[in-house]
Amino acid sequence: MAVYYFVVAQDGSRYGPADVDTLVLWAREGRLVAETTLIERGTDRQVRACDLPALSTILGAPAPSQPGVRIERDPYPTATHPGYRQPHAAGATPPMQFPAAMQYAHGRRLSHRSKIVAGILGLIFGWLGVHRFYLGYTGIGLIQLLLSCTGISAIWGFVEGIIILTGGMQDAEGRELRD
Repeated sequence: MAVYYFVVAQDGSRYGPADVDTLVLWAREGRLVAETTLIERGTDRQVRACDLPALSTILGAPAPSQPGVRIERDPYPTATHPGYRQPHAAGATPPMQFPAAMQYAHGRRLSHRSKIVAGILGLIFGWLGVHRFYLGYTGIGLIQLLLSCTGISAIWGFVEGIIILTGGMQDAEGRELRD
């Protein structure tokens, strides 16, 4: 069984959960450092990233006293540690680091569901609650389906379609919808 961890950023926000393979990838990209706090999903046990065997060889603590190694502030901070850049040899081009733009929006995880699809379903089939089923709200979807013979559910679904298209609704897990 895979173990998943939440990554705690310097500002206290949590990212994930992510499996160990993903954490290894993030460590290689420079998004995790040795002192990054990880919280094991299910047990809430806190560990430093360098204490995980899979990450310890990748993350060894930076040694700024070595000749030719420098640590500088990053003008493009990562999602996990804003302002930190991995040490690199003097004169060498530092590796590119990108925030997790595809997975996170404003510090929150994005849904795999589309805002446009959900909005169009709401505008066209909202009276049947199809958009609610698509977003994972099966209870409300069933209520709209039961009320489909009334004009109330048609207006309700159409208005929700507009709300979805303007970005005012999330999926059932509370994640923002993709554009």
